[in-house]
Amino acid sequence: MTNNTGGQTAIELLGLHSPAFQLKSGTEQLKSSEHFFSRTSQRTDDIVRASHGCSPQLLKYISETVTRANITLETGGGWSTCVFAACAKKHICVNPDITANDLIRSFLQEHSVGIGELVFINDTSDMALPVLDKSCQIDFALIDGNHSYPIPILDWHYIDLHLKAGGIVLIDDTQIKSVGVLCDFLSTEESYNKITEIGTTAVYKKIADDRVWGWSDQMINKAKNQFLRRIFR
Repeated sequence: MTNNTGGQTAIELLGLHSPAFQLKSGTEQLKSSEHFFSRTSQRTDDIVRASHGCSPQLLKYISETVTRANITLETGGGWSTCVFAACAKKHICVNPDITANDLIRSFLQEHSVGIGELVFINDTSDMALPVLDKSCQIDFALIDGNHSYPIPILDWHYIDLHLKAGGIVLIDDTQIKSVGVLCDFLSTEESYNKITEIGTTAVYKKIADDRVWGWSDQMINKAKNQFLRRIFR
């Protein structure tokens, strides 16, 4: 664990001011933010906002794990963006809510939080990640954007192409089935080890660059095949 005072400062400021970066969904004004951003990025200046910050435990883990030597990336944006920016050498936030991205940067500037390089990609992750510079190498990633199937899986697929061996990926909101299915796969994938769980966030370490390719060789499919053979033998 690192001793990152910048990250701790950011966490304290977030707790004190409770900034509302996300949109408030489930209202007459906005039924679903994921549907709203399903096609493209947009400004959301006139939509009511809410404060849906990551858990203090997750923010603490990021602060204690990420260092100024790291390049980090997340899908979605919010309190975690502030902590990543305060800890990392460079942080890339892929978030289609342009207004939210402006609010996050303004919050950091207003409170004089020392940050590394902070890059906002104002686009949906399924559009932005496939065209991410191939030379970009990531040490730490958080998947916490669009939770609608199959976006979490797509996010991981493209992030994995940039995540270094030894890198960490956090999968948030694992209680949602469309997210949990990604964890089902990673928990059997030979190139990843599950480190821990932080509430509803699963933490995986990438231990090898090569994935297992060939559906019949992947453990998630082997388990299914063995089950079917037991039934029909």
